[in-house]
Amino acid sequence: MASRAQLVDCPALPALPDGEYGVPNPHDSSVMTLWRIDRGKLSAWPPGERWAPRPPAGTRDMPHEEHRARRDAFYRETYWPWKAAVVEEIARAPRICAALFWSDSSVAAILAAEDAPPP
Repeated sequence: MASRAQLVDCPALPALPDGEYGVPNPHDSSVMTLWRIDRGKLSAWPPGERWAPRPPAGTRDMPHEEHRARRDAFYRETYWPWKAAVVEEIARAPRICAALFWSDSSVAAILAAEDAPPP
């Protein structure tokens, strides 16, 4: 989760209509990311899925300030631009993104996630 300092770098994102949306992953268009917007809050679908890039892991010998600087740079240079691209695509074409959510491949992904054994 982003710290208060990392949230400072969050770009202004447009408000989106509630619904379910499919958006090609901005870093790998062969992967469809699934989203649910409820009362303006964007959440990955299915619950517990993480589509966004992961922050870099630190090492035990890495100084705390260096780890924090790497995470801050990750949010500024990777995470927020990625998230903004997802939101901008939904804002640009909400009906197409809604249809992509319900496409056969997306439905298959949802059913597979529901049928998967618990972690």
